[in-house]
Amino acid sequence: MPDVKNKRASFGELDGAASSAGGEVTYATPDISYGTPAEGAAESTIRSDATIANPAFEDLTPLTTKGDLLGRSTLSLRIPVGNDDDVLTADAAQAAGIKWAAPAVASVDFSKGALIELPDAADPMMPFYFTPVPITVNAVDISIDGSVTPSWTVNVRHSTNRGLAGNALWATATASAQAANFAESSGHHITAFDDNTIPANSWIWADTEAVSGTLLTGIVMLRCTPD
Repeated sequence: MPDVKNKRASFGELDGAASSAGGEVTYATPDISYGTPAEGAAESTIRSDATIANPAFEDLTPLTTKGDLLGRSTLSLRIPVGNDDDVLTADAAQAAGIKWAAPAVASVDFSKGALIELPDAADPMMPFYFTPVPITVNAVDISIDGSVTPSWTVNVRHSTNRGLAGNALWATATASAQAANFAESSGHHITAFDDNTIPANSWIWADTEAVSGTLLTGIVMLRCTPD
């Protein structure tokens, strides 16, 4: 094979010639100098922070603010940055089909209640729950068990101070009269209230106002949502 060597020369210059007998061929090495982009160069500008701005893109992009996203409808469009802790949410009503929004918080309903043996108007207050967080009572179910046409007039009260009379869920106490076996009766389902927003660190209790017939047990069940 020919002996191939490099020789520094102007770009494209060839020194020497090849012979059929395996003569020496010398190829030139291009003399290339690397300069810096001229100020205002059209292709790109190299910034000191190592990011590259492309003027052609910057002229066309709709983005204007830190955190903006590029979206699409029939044309490219700007999706403005949201607030801290927002999440991207699909929304067909938006031009780009998405938006920034506060994350949804699942509301988990729960029930609290008590079975009170031999409710007595002489000893009316029976606390059955303490809530460390604010809650809203959405419904109250009351049922009784007894004989000789039992009836239980009861209210549900709440207060942060157990020694006070407390705030009644409804203004007029509810009489729950039904057959002896409460499992065979629908009882009372109450959804209309005068004061069903209960603050944090509150006691909740059943307040017996009157009893008639032979009342063996009363059940109070609250259906609540944390606020």
